[in-house]
Amino acid sequence: MPTKPPYDAYVHYLSQPLMKTTCLFEGGVGRNINGNMFALVRMMCTDSAYADYELVYSVREALLAAARERFASYGLDRVYFVISESDEYNRYLARAKYLWNDNTFPAYFTKREGQVYVNTWHGSGPKLLGMPDIQNSLRTFANVQKNLLAADYMVYPSEVTRDAYLRNYELAPFYNGTCLMHDYPRNDVFDNRGLYERVRAEQGIGTEQQVIAYMPTWRGAGRTAEGAEQVEIISRQLALIDARLRDGQLFFVNLHFLVSSQLSYDDYRHIRPFPRELETYDFLAACDVLVSDYSSVMFDYAVTGRPILLFAYDEEEYLSDKKLFFPYREMPFPIANTAEELTDLLAGDLSGVIYPEFQQRFCAYHTGHATKDLLDLVFFGQPKGVNAIPCTPALIDTALYVNNLGKKGKTDALVREVLARADEHTALITTATFSEGTIEAFRQLDGHIHLFVIVRRHVQTREEERLFELAQRNKFFNRLFEWRLRDYFAREAGQMLGDFHPRQICCLEPDGSYFMWMAKGLDCERRAITGLIKSGKKTREAAAVCLAQGYTVK
Repeated sequence: MPTKPPYDAYVHYLSQPLMKTTCLFEGGVGRNINGNMFALVRMMCTDSAYADYELVYSVREALLAAARERFASYGLDRVYFVISESDEYNRYLARAKYLWNDNTFPAYFTKREGQVYVNTWHGSGPKLLGMPDIQNSLRTFANVQKNLLAADYMVYPSEVTRDAYLRNYELAPFYNGTCLMHDYPRNDVFDNRGLYERVRAEQGIGTEQQVIAYMPTWRGAGRTAEGAEQVEIISRQLALIDARLRDGQLFFVNLHFLVSSQLSYDDYRHIRPFPRELETYDFLAACDVLVSDYSSVMFDYAVTGRPILLFAYDEEEYLSDKKLFFPYREMPFPIANTAEELTDLLAGDLSGVIYPEFQQRFCAYHTGHATKDLLDLVFFGQPKGVNAIPCTPALIDTALYVNNLGKKGKTDALVREVLARADEHTALITTATFSEGTIEAFRQLDGHIHLFVIVRRHVQTREEERLFELAQRNKFFNRLFEWRLRDYFAREAGQMLGDFHPRQICCLEPDGSYFMWMAKGLDCERRAITGLIKSGKKTREAAAVCLAQGYTVK
């Protein structure tokens, strides 16, 4: 039986005072030291207006040395590094007043009253995620939804991006924070002409040389999906490109780290990796052309107005499994399907590659000073240059609850029951247990009922764990210990639901699952509808213990 994560210390940290001037930054779940988080930290280190704030940056242990080297090379010596999900990290996660992320904090994250959470996310399209891509998104859907709903501020560089995330991650019915229509902090560097010239000089790049950045998206649904195959395919494509590039062209490659770490550049004449010592967007700002495929980087680089080309060697295969904001062939950028077509484009006149309508649609909030404007809004309440839009959640009266929509032989009956009860004032609370049945259930329910997907984490102290296990055994222990667990139930209900407070919760298949217990910590009516779905003896027994006190059974 697997060992449960050690949340005991984290829960105790939650009761300790907030550190009022401490900021915790995290990029790419601890795997990214570039982009928005780097831009924010750099500004805070170089502008005296933020001198009183403590800066803590979370990284995976394997990245710690590289992170220290990178930040030191930029003179950012105020930054303190912690290892992601370590005990020290959990202390800051629980106690730092200001939380900054471009992805998600761990599933056990419990946002406290008084904490200020800013989520800049890490990309603006063109891929549709969440519900439209549920077969690939299901495993992460719950924690993404949880983090975005927990954020006091969500940064969106375009209305298209905002509307897609509010819709596809089911945020609109539940979110009561603020959407900031605001450029990503990392894009400020594109306005720095001095940076363009300095980086090229430091890298030994001549003024007449054409610098091309190649930044493709990651293929596959997971972090390790098809890594070896991707290395083989990209190596083959790069060899073809290298053979056809002109002497005055340099082709710099920035690949996903799982691919780049396995790729050798020694045999290429024109192709090099992005300089390791530079932040990714600092170097991108010094490039003359961007070559991408389906990556969000094209939406960032578009603020420059410089040529963008799309190298889609697997267009038909990739798009058979992914949905985009709009048809790929409607992109305003030239598309090459082969290395020959790409190098022919690069050898030609690119002055005609312009896209003013695309810029107006996706880059309208670019100012060149997004980083400082965002910091001043969060720390000092100065909204200069920031279009802040408060969001109002839907009025949800009833939350239906089903622990697992994908139970074998029960999915169809559960979906029919949920649909029969669905209306604009009803939501479904469920888990993202991965199975084909769950995927199909989400597809059938999408658009018919508000969906709130909870993470499956038992964030307990050791004492809470012991008492809860006893309370689950029989009705006597349940009655004996439930009052001692009241605060635990309330905290865990908040950990899973955040600010979502329905008037009543109705369990359609009472099974004594974890959420049913934690819902006892909510100040709302709790009902259980029995007899809808035939269940086994153990399930009935577990439900009976849980239902004792706290639920109206029908």
